[in-house]
Amino acid sequence: DYNDFSWQNGGKQFVGVSIAFVTPMVFSMLAFKYVSVQTIVVFGQITTALTLAGEFAFFQRVAGHLVYGSVGMGILGGLIYATSASDYSFVGYFWSLVYAVSMAVNCLYIKKIFNQLPQMSNFEKTYYQNLEAIPFLLVLALPADQVVVGPRQRLVALEQVHDLRV
Repeated sequence: DYNDFSWQNGGKQFVGVSIAFVTPMVFSMLAFKYVSVQTIVVFGQITTALTLAGEFAFFQRVAGHLVYGSVGMGILGGLIYATSASDYSFVGYFWSLVYAVSMAVNCLYIKKIFNQLPQMSNFEKTYYQNLEAIPFLLVLALPADQVVVGPRQRLVALEQVHDLRV
């Protein structure tokens, strides 16, 4: 059971949540232009470490020794991977780091907002986040050149994409 969307009863707070939800997607797409999936996964260890630090700093949550040990092992594994990574690119690593930081901010910010709205069910929170993310995702889904060209140019662009995949 859930209430209809209401701007006053949570909608305003979820604009930031939706931006925090979409932002890492943008940075991961930028990073993927330069580095492999494996490299992005390794940078995910930074996200985990930053989120753990943020949980302590902002929510006074202390994790157990096993959690700290596993995060440390993950970072050690990432450092070992970095010594043999064949896809090193400063720009790619920069965007990967920005992606990792934005994911941690996403996790911490969403937790903060969710904690401020205990009256909302988990379904409602997910509904608000996804509903308000749609405009941002639509902007990402529409390449700029597709917005300003006519139907014939779109058809040519689609044919070129198809040729690249064959």
